[in-house]
Amino acid sequence: MRAQVSESASSDLGSVGSPSVRQVRLNRIVVKDGGCVVEIDGKQFSVANYSAFGLAIQVQNPRDLKDEYRDVPLFLEGTLIDRLALNRVRDEATEGGYTVAFEILGEPLKLAKMMAIDRAHLVIREHATALARDETVPDTFRDLVYRIKDSLEHIESLVNGLRKGQDLTSAEDVLAFENTVTDVISGHMNALLAPTFESLARTLKSAQPKSAKIAYEFFREQLKHLIYQSPLSERAFRKPLGYPGDFEMMNFIYRAEDHGESLFGKCLHQYFVRHPNAQAVRNRADYLKAQIRDVLARHKTKEPLQILSVACGPALEVQMLLKEGIDRNKIEIHLLDQDLSALQHAQLQLRTTGKRIGNGPQIHYIHKTIKEVIIGGLSRNYDFIYSAGLFDYFSDPVARLAAAKLLSHVSPGGQLVIGNFAASPGHQGLMELAFDWNLIYRTEQDLRRLYRDLGENVRVDHEPERINLFFVISK
Repeated sequence: MRAQVSESASSDLGSVGSPSVRQVRLNRIVVKDGGCVVEIDGKQFSVANYSAFGLAIQVQNPRDLKDEYRDVPLFLEGTLIDRLALNRVRDEATEGGYTVAFEILGEPLKLAKMMAIDRAHLVIREHATALARDETVPDTFRDLVYRIKDSLEHIESLVNGLRKGQDLTSAEDVLAFENTVTDVISGHMNALLAPTFESLARTLKSAQPKSAKIAYEFFREQLKHLIYQSPLSERAFRKPLGYPGDFEMMNFIYRAEDHGESLFGKCLHQYFVRHPNAQAVRNRADYLKAQIRDVLARHKTKEPLQILSVACGPALEVQMLLKEGIDRNKIEIHLLDQDLSALQHAQLQLRTTGKRIGNGPQIHYIHKTIKEVIIGGLSRNYDFIYSAGLFDYFSDPVARLAAAKLLSHVSPGGQLVIGNFAASPGHQGLMELAFDWNLIYRTEQDLRRLYRDLGENVRVDHEPERINLFFVISK
């Protein structure tokens, strides 16, 4: 029985003989699925709605009912609630029959008991639905999830008990102890979980989208109390800015610090930020910084080198360049992102760094979506355009359109660099299962096929983990 409170009611309260006094109507509870019935003269009738002092039942022919009844049993989800004395007050024609309203004589209905039964049976129904859904999850997948769950729960219990009995008398000792534990345990988690995520991804490789979705939900339901103790995984799954990979997510990865409310949470966070995917993202910043240095070294004109970062996020590579020192007269940097908060964060970081090192190069901030770029283009050309973490969200047609538009704004002799995550079952499994972070993974062959007509002078680079690929087009 599913109940819904309605503003109207079966019974009214008011001041007798005082027509100017507004009546107070008790809320009535509408019954949705027939789980509430009364038994009259050996027949069961569904209750349409009820309040503390009245109820309405559904009938085909209201002439079959009398005006008064005594000792009428009321059942909710098969449980006897009370035996009622009823007095008929009105009939209403409804679609498919009639509703007959009765006043309850004597004690009011036990609404608290009825609500408790309703809520308890809601739990039972939801549990039954979940069990039926989980039965559709492949046995191998389910067994692997339970194995991860058992292992992580055991590790959690052991790790969170490590501080007990330890004679740590200073904050320095506590920090050293916890850092060492997170180093060791996160490495153990990697050895434990990496092959399991690869197996999970393989299990679902040929699954239909609907079946895969149910399996993902099963994974997260079983493990949410464990894996989301890491601030990184919790933010990735929750997506507070509405999309995965926001600038704060990138900062978690770039900083690779210990985070978490418990020691186990910190260990898990370290596992995630040390995962090869995360290391590849850090390597990506190093790669881009090196590319900018290389292009700058080859730039021979007196005009400043014009650089554009598309979907810049926190622009770590630019922060690194500024900290290392760069001739402000030789470079001009433009940062484009659809997220205004990302641009504001990048501006704060870069201005702060610029003040520390003295006068830095000119940096311009462009608040624009890639759709706007594809449709309307950019306001100028650049010597070097790069996009590190955007194109693996694009389907092939959109990726090609965006690449062609950006390349049209590359000056002769300049370069366009497009980053893309490489296909890998284990790495892909972690992103999709734990984080609900879905990318379009592409191999080197995929990239060459996709962008082959955009230029003849092309190459595919990769960072040390070989997880981030970079398609480079020289114009």
